[in-house]
Amino acid sequence: MTHSSATLLTTPTLPPAETLPPDDDPRYFPKSFLEHLNNSYYGSGIDLNSYREYMRTEIQRGREIARVINERTELSGKDVLDVGCGYTGLLIVMKEAGARSLTGIEVDHQRLDWGRKRLDSLGYEAKILEFDVCRADAPATLGTYDIILAQDVIEHVPDPSLTIDHLCRMLRPDGAVYVQVGNKFSPDQLTGDHHYRLPGITLLSQAQAIEYFCTRLKLPESSYAVGHWRDEKFYRNAFRRHGVTLERVDKYPTTDHVLWYAQAISEMCVQLKQNLWPDLRPELGERMKRRMKRIAELYVHGSRQLAEIAANQPERLNEACDTLTGRLLTGVLRFVGKREAAGGGGA
Repeated sequence: MTHSSATLLTTPTLPPAETLPPDDDPRYFPKSFLEHLNNSYYGSGIDLNSYREYMRTEIQRGREIARVINERTELSGKDVLDVGCGYTGLLIVMKEAGARSLTGIEVDHQRLDWGRKRLDSLGYEAKILEFDVCRADAPATLGTYDIILAQDVIEHVPDPSLTIDHLCRMLRPDGAVYVQVGNKFSPDQLTGDHHYRLPGITLLSQAQAIEYFCTRLKLPESSYAVGHWRDEKFYRNAFRRHGVTLERVDKYPTTDHVLWYAQAISEMCVQLKQNLWPDLRPELGERMKRRMKRIAELYVHGSRQLAEIAANQPERLNEACDTLTGRLLTGVLRFVGKREAAGGGGA
C-alpha cells in the first residue's frame, strides 16, 4: 500500500476543459525540457525519482489548484503571483484559467531559464523575476495581487512567519492565497519524508534535522534545503494575525477516511521495532522514536474516541473524523486563505 501525497482521500481532480490539451501534452513538456528533467542532478540528497515525477505532473496539479481556487473566487481576470514558480507550470495553468497578468518569483536561476522558455514556447506573457520572498523589500518591490500561490514553498524558507507576513501584505482585499505544505505528522512523511526519505526527520527542529541529514547522507549543511516543519495550527494562527483566514481544502468526514490509515500506522509501528538510526546520537534517535510512537498512540486514542462519539454524539462525528485525518494523517496540507474585502473588518 503506497501512502503518497496524492491519496484517494484528496478531492478528485476534475478533468481539464475540453478546449485544453491533456495535462501531459508535449507542448507543456518540450523534448529539451524533459531531457533536462530526466538528466539533471537537482539538490544533494533529494529523492530524484519523486522530484522528477512531481515536475512531470505539475500541469495536472496546477489544474487541480485552479479548480480549488475557482470554487472560492473567480480566477478569470485576476492578477496572479506564484511564489517559488520553478519551471512556471502553475503560471501556465493560471493563464489558461483566464488570469489577467502573471508574475513569478524564484531563487533558482536554472529553473527560471527553463520556465521562461516554456512560457515563450506557448506564447504566454509573464513577469518572471529571480527574487527571494524573504527579502525585506519584497512587498514594496513586488506590489499586490488578487491571487497568490505558495505551493510547497513555506517549509523551505528560513523564516516562515516573515514569509507569511509578506504574502499577506501582498494580498489585495478580497484576494485569495493558495498554500500547500507537507504535514509533519503524517505516517507518509514519518516513514520517509518527501524530500530525503529519512524516517522521523519531520519531527525534529531544523538544527536537529540538519545534524541527521549530514550524518546519514554524508553531505554538508549547505546542502540541506528544508527550513522549518510546522503544523496546521501554526499556519492558521500566522495568517490570521494578518487578517487572512485559512480554510483547509481537503475534507475527511467519515470513519473510512480514518480507517484507511490503519495500515500505514501499523507499518510505522513495525518499522519502529528496528534501530532506524544506528548512525545518530542515541538521544536524537530516541527523540524521533518517542515522537513517532506518540503519533501512533494518538491515532489509536482518536479512533477509539470516534466510536464513543458515534454512539453518544453522532452530530459531531463528521467534524471529529475530519480533524483527526486532516491534522494528523494526510501527507499534504492544502489551504485557501481569503482576505476580507475593504471595509469588512480585516487587517
